[in-house]
Amino acid sequence: MRWEEQRKAMQADAQQRAQLAQYEDELARKRGEGDHQRNRERNAELVRMQEESHARQEAQRRAIEEQIQAERRATEKYKVV
Repeated sequence: MRWEEQRKAMQADAQQRAQLAQYEDELARKRGEGDHQRNRERNAELVRMQEESHARQEAQRRAIEEQIQAERRATEKYKVV
């Protein structure tokens, strides 16, 4: 009789350990998914910032080019006169 109780206790213990391992695995998976999501969001933010920086640089380049062209036109105007 005592052996049967001991066997049941060992089975219950093994079942608890299995449930705990499954729970810990689930938590680790959720943490990994959360980390992955945060990385994706961070990467998307970096891409957005790079695109904005590129757009600012391009606008600045165009403004400088327009200024150069305006100065050339003014210079040509004075040459003609």
